[in-house]
Amino acid sequence: MESIKKAFNDLAPYVPGLSYGSYCGGVCLQQVPSEIVNCIAYLKDGDKSIGSYLEVGSAAGGTAYIFDMFFDIDTMVLIDDNCLNASKYRDDILADVDRIEFIGNSQSKEAVEFVKNLNQTFDVVFIDGDHEYPGVSQDVVNYSKYVTPGGYLIMHDTATAPGVRRVFNGIKNSGEFASIIEFVGVVPCCGIGVIKRHG
Repeated sequence: MESIKKAFNDLAPYVPGLSYGSYCGGVCLQQVPSEIVNCIAYLKDGDKSIGSYLEVGSAAGGTAYIFDMFFDIDTMVLIDDNCLNASKYRDDILADVDRIEFIGNSQSKEAVEFVKNLNQTFDVVFIDGDHEYPGVSQDVVNYSKYVTPGGYLIMHDTATAPGVRRVFNGIKNSGEFASIIEFVGVVPCCGIGVIKRHG
């Protein structure tokens, strides 16, 4: 944990304390530092090697940058509609990160087919796109099936976005996953839900 905190501190001021989708400078990480640090530490302490990563809702690419920094990612796939102003920074922030991108609506037939045609599963599927209940639900339906056995479905804004919270609570109550943990910082907070698939 301390080495992860140090790595984040070494990035400062490039990883500022952020919340509610605001961002500035550096890697434009739209995460609360305490939440993402705990999430990364939890994943690194787990029994699953993380080498493949699918992200739905990438914005500036800050979260993808952090995952690439802490894990040996061989395959990184990003889906984003580029509607947020922050997306214009993604090419610069991820300039040294090998990745495949789909630009468009994550709920479109084209996006679903794009991922299907990759013929690949992912150790981490990170959902941070549409925050309204119908959209979050559809993203989970569309992409959670690509989580490898023992891998992780991660949802951002579980504490602050009612639609995300509702979907996350539904998953928690389903009993379909091996374990579920949520990292929620003190104010400001967003919430990161980590859902482990059965191995």
